[in-house]
Amino acid sequence: MRTQGTQEADPVVSICLPHWQVRELATLCLRSIRKHTHDVPYEVLVVDNGSKDNSLDYLRSLRWIRLIERGDETPASPVLAHATALDIGAREALAKFFLSMHIDVIVKREDWLRRLLDAIGADERCAAVGSGKLEAPAPLYAWWKHTMDTKRAKLWVRRTFLRDAGAVRPIRPVCPRDFCALYRLDALRKHEISFVPERFRPGETLYLHLAERCYIPR
Repeated sequence: MRTQGTQEADPVVSICLPHWQVRELATLCLRSIRKHTHDVPYEVLVVDNGSKDNSLDYLRSLRWIRLIERGDETPASPVLAHATALDIGAREALAKFFLSMHIDVIVKREDWLRRLLDAIGADERCAAVGSGKLEAPAPLYAWWKHTMDTKRAKLWVRRTFLRDAGAVRPIRPVCPRDFCALYRLDALRKHEISFVPERFRPGETLYLHLAERCYIPR
C-alpha cells in the first residue's frame, strides 16, 4: 500500500473517498469539494481500490489530497473493497471527525460541511449524522418495486401455507448510511468499529454498533 500527498494543518474533518476507475466522477467530486468548502479546515483521503486506468495518474497529480493506493491488496468483492477502504481511511485520518463519502457525490452548496458539523456538535452523545436523498421515487418505479418485492412474497407464502408465525419483515431503523455520514472518529476507534458489515446489513452496521454503546446517531 502506497501513500502520497500533502495534508491540511489541523483539519477538523477528514473526508474519505473510496475510488475505483471513475476519473470523470472523481474529477467532479473533488473539484466540487474544493470549490464549496471554505469555512471548515479539512483533509481529503482518496483510497484507491486497485485502479488500472488513467484515473490513478490523475489522482497522483493532485498534491492537495492524500492518496492511498491499495493495488493488489484490494479485496475482490466490491462491497468489501469499499468498506475496508473506509476502514483504512478511518485509521489514517488526522481530524476529530470522519466523513465517509461516495466518489459520485457532487457538492453544490457552501455550507454543506458546516451543517453536518453543527448537527453532530449539538450533543456530545451524538456520534454520527447523515443526510437523506432529495429526490422522491417516481410513482411507476415505486409501484414496480413494491410489486416485484420477492421477499414480501416469500414471507406471505410461509405465513399462509406453512403457518410460520415468525415470517414477518423486521422493522429496520431509519439511520444514517454507513457510507455517507459524518462520525466522531474517537468513538469509532475507541470501540474498534469497522465499516465491514459483519453482524448487520450494509447501511446499518455503524449505526447499530453506536446505538448499542449508548450513542445517539442521527
